[in-house]
Amino acid sequence: EHHRPIPFLRARPAPRTALPADHRPLTARPDTRTPGEGQPRPQRHGDARHRRRPRRGRRRRPPLRCDRHHPRPPPRPAHHRQGRPRDQGHAHHLRLSRPDRPHPAQDADVVALLRAAGALIIGKTNTATMCQDIQTSNPVFGKTKNPFDRTKTPGGSSGGPAVAVAAGLTALEVGSDLAGSLRLPAAYCGVYALRTSRGAAPIVPTRGHIPRPPGWLTSSDMIALGPIARTAADLAVLLDVIAAPAPADGAAWRIALPAPKFTSLSQYRVGIWADDDYCRIDSTTRGLLDQVTRLVRGAGATVDDSSRPVELATSDRLFRRLM
Repeated sequence: EHHRPIPFLRARPAPRTALPADHRPLTARPDTRTPGEGQPRPQRHGDARHRRRPRRGRRRRPPLRCDRHHPRPPPRPAHHRQGRPRDQGHAHHLRLSRPDRPHPAQDADVVALLRAAGALIIGKTNTATMCQDIQTSNPVFGKTKNPFDRTKTPGGSSGGPAVAVAAGLTALEVGSDLAGSLRLPAAYCGVYALRTSRGAAPIVPTRGHIPRPPGWLTSSDMIALGPIARTAADLAVLLDVIAAPAPADGAAWRIALPAPKFTSLSQYRVGIWADDDYCRIDSTTRGLLDQVTRLVRGAGATVDDSSRPVELATSDRLFRRLM
């Protein structure tokens, strides 16, 4: 499936189905409220997860594998204190999963940072084989489908995390991105994702991601880890936790990200890549992109719909070489 022609990319994001009138999207900020503010205690999250563990003998594999190594990790001291738990760390009372992999001897650095911040990691989600595809399927756990239309793909390779956030299983997720593995699933599932910068060193530690054999072309210096969330504000919540030195290096240095140069959309020049002769989009998607263009221009930004960082045909050819 790695060699399918580019029209495979034409699978547009599935339309959202109707939601109940009292539906409240799961975000990181409401989930960090104290129990007195109407939100369930993290301890109850852990207890519920234990009760729902798949029983032995079931023929069908569970869609979400529970984290059995750290079954009940919520930080109790923060549970019984008054005030917002943000004083105890951004990730207190949050529920996350992580892509499925064999049980390692220790946590990856990004997982260790999440645990140290008080996050509840409830399980592991699906990914493409070797994290290398624009869909999410593998021989072990099968195919992950788009939560809004199960006839369509959620994208890949971080399709499992994107589906978990879109379907409301978790408020936040972490994935990896070499050539779109965070951004594609987020776009297909209608959520937010950020491929973090690397520079001389990644701002999110990558140790423990996927060990590469000698001579592997997609070495770790090309891969970046980043957050997936339901809102842009939630991306910032998780980025504050994972954009940090590896736990083993924490005493030696720290990350101090610069403040943004601009604070208003009107100060930015925004590129719009609405369509391309190499891979045409349908009229419905084009109409939505034109609407975005009008909104961005109406907010005062300078819109550039002609400049391209690279031709799409060239990008596709390079992408296939990476795969």
